[in-house]
Amino acid sequence: MGIRQLTRPTAEPVISTEMAEHLRVTADDETAYIAELIVAARAHVETRVRRQLVRAKWLLTLEEFPCGKSKEIRLPRPPLQSVVAVRYADAHGVMQTLAATEYVVDRDCEPGRILPAFGKHWPGGRRGPGAVEIEYWAGFGEPDCTTAESVEAVPAQLKHAIKFLVAHWYANRELVTESPNLESMPFALEALLQACSYGSYCE
Repeated sequence: MGIRQLTRPTAEPVISTEMAEHLRVTADDETAYIAELIVAARAHVETRVRRQLVRAKWLLTLEEFPCGKSKEIRLPRPPLQSVVAVRYADAHGVMQTLAATEYVVDRDCEPGRILPAFGKHWPGGRRGPGAVEIEYWAGFGEPDCTTAESVEAVPAQLKHAIKFLVAHWYANRELVTESPNLESMPFALEALLQACSYGSYCE
């Protein structure tokens, strides 16, 4: 199984001006640095909670469709917004697009999943790396929402976790510090992330 991001988010859950206000910073020469910290913090939070925050397009590749008792395919980086296409290599190795009527999308599952429609089966075909491709949108917000709407839908806990991280990195720019007050920040951050980690309810 492989997964890669096809389309990156075009906005961040926390904007630079909002973060600068949180930091009580007014100097314009810090704006670019703060923006870099926001990107890094958002990526860190996404990795920790195993979620996609702002909508982005992903591609999941498999060697074959599930052939065991369970026919479902779970799509990483919840929450799932929508499935764009399901493609597979036929017996001749030619990629075919599976009709949307052949499968159902379950957005309520965590993570989201697809499975054959009632009375249907996954098609046969050639087995091998990338033989099955599922292209989909993930991130907070409803299907076909705008980036702004997706940003708005990101839970407050995760936005606050990003602010925690940015503030921590902004104040401590060295790899090693002797400050005795750094232990409380990771504990507060851990509490926020734990509440919204994959498998936990978060809104």
